[in-house]
Amino acid sequence: MDILVVGAGRVGLLTAACLAEKGHSVACLDADAARIDLLSKGHIPFCEPLLPDLVQHTLANGQLHFTADWAVAMRNPQVVFIAVGSPAAADGSADLSQVEAVSADIGRNLRTSLHVVVRTTVPVGTCERVGETVCTYNPTKYGVSLAYNPEFMREGSAVSDFLHPERVVVGVDCEATAQVMKEVYHWVESPFVITDIRSAELIKHAANAFLALKLSYINCIARLCELCGGDIKTVSRGLAMDSRIGPAFLSPGIGYGGPCIPKDVRAFVRVAESFGYDLKMVKAAEEVNDGQRQYVVEMTIDSVGDLADKTIAVYGLTFKAGTDELAESPAVDVARRLQAQGALVVAYDPSVTTPRAQLQGIEIAPGPIEAAVDSDAQLFLTDWPEFKSLDFGRIREVARAVRVIDARNMFDRSIMREAGIAYRGIGVAS
Repeated sequence: MDILVVGAGRVGLLTAACLAEKGHSVACLDADAARIDLLSKGHIPFCEPLLPDLVQHTLANGQLHFTADWAVAMRNPQVVFIAVGSPAAADGSADLSQVEAVSADIGRNLRTSLHVVVRTTVPVGTCERVGETVCTYNPTKYGVSLAYNPEFMREGSAVSDFLHPERVVVGVDCEATAQVMKEVYHWVESPFVITDIRSAELIKHAANAFLALKLSYINCIARLCELCGGDIKTVSRGLAMDSRIGPAFLSPGIGYGGPCIPKDVRAFVRVAESFGYDLKMVKAAEEVNDGQRQYVVEMTIDSVGDLADKTIAVYGLTFKAGTDELAESPAVDVARRLQAQGALVVAYDPSVTTPRAQLQGIEIAPGPIEAAVDSDAQLFLTDWPEFKSLDFGRIREVARAVRVIDARNMFDRSIMREAGIAYRGIGVAS
């Protein structure tokens, strides 16, 4: 099948490369000519395991190509995926200007009937607007059918999530589009949820909001454990054994972050408000999430005292391990809050080796030991596996004091204390 994917960002590129890997002829269009040139040479501008090999392989066998030319891209696609960004506007709602612009371009360049599939996370009702915009700019009056196909790919395992999904959700406006989407995902044996478009749009936002609720809930229980003498690891394990709850997203820490969940939660709240409903539970999750970050700062102050003129070694800056993504990273937020208290922050992250705009003022160390030089505390904010094997003997040699604040519960408290290390984790009484 001939497929066009509009947008060569993380979602668009993954969609294009994975569909090409499964035998479709895929064009990936982006307005950024420099990015298109980079991708055409097989270079990926972000970190995602397996994706570079996938792009290079599908480029080599001719199943995937990149372009910045709408006329070239719209020659013969049967299906067009819209996979551009929907960033948060100032009021928290989704900024749909990119989706609107692409819809207009599809209309201007439409030469035959086709299926338009929105892949971008959007508020309920957006796909209808896409259809209206395409028709407004469609001088030849060719017909389009619409679908909404949300992505459920996790950074760090996105290729596997796409090729082996837990489920595929497709909202459609007609049976013909449903059949076409089954052909697009011809290899998938997982459950296929075919529904109306508005329900599909709600599924995506509701899923991310629920994950935010679950993460915020376990952080609340962790705080209670610290106050009453419980152990959050044991409590989490007990909860996870209940099949109605399950183990996912039951690890306490510094709260949720990243490029998806925070903005989707805020947008979902705004969507509900537009329909006259107050999503109080989701708002509460946001409040808990913000409070958890501040709590980590308070833990640090409890450990070292006034942060003015103190040096804090921060381990981890990305919003989670296995990615180089800093967008809405709770680790960066915590680091900024430490700075606001007067601390000098020296950070080490395996995937952040050079200064970036989001990290201005944060000193980037070349290695984990260098980050600890003259530090008054060591704060673990991202659960990179390599941190578990750190040589705390070497850290003791270079640090002013070894005080570990383990905001990801990576280490065993009893082992750390036997080694003479002042240690605090999340959800265990100090």
